[in-house]
Amino acid sequence: MTIVTTDELKLHLRLDLADASEDAFLADLIEAATAHARAYVGALPDPVPADVKIAIRQIAAGLYEDREGTGPINTGPTALLNAYRAWEF
Repeated sequence: MTIVTTDELKLHLRLDLADASEDAFLADLIEAATAHARAYVGALPDPVPADVKIAIRQIAAGLYEDREGTGPINTGPTALLNAYRAWEF
């Protein structure tokens, strides 16, 4: 199940929708961001709420903007995902 599409991420990043030159890379970022969100939460709710979709777009955008992984970790997506996290003590 695709939660965020390549076109949705392009809109978020303000990229040209007609430019397909990075589509495969963007798809990989979406996959990585979705996997991260799923691992952090435990299980994504179905249907996926808007704030989880936004968090996935933010994670993917952070990976896009910092391709080398040298910048600080963005805590915004984590805050959006916390409400859905399966907390275990």
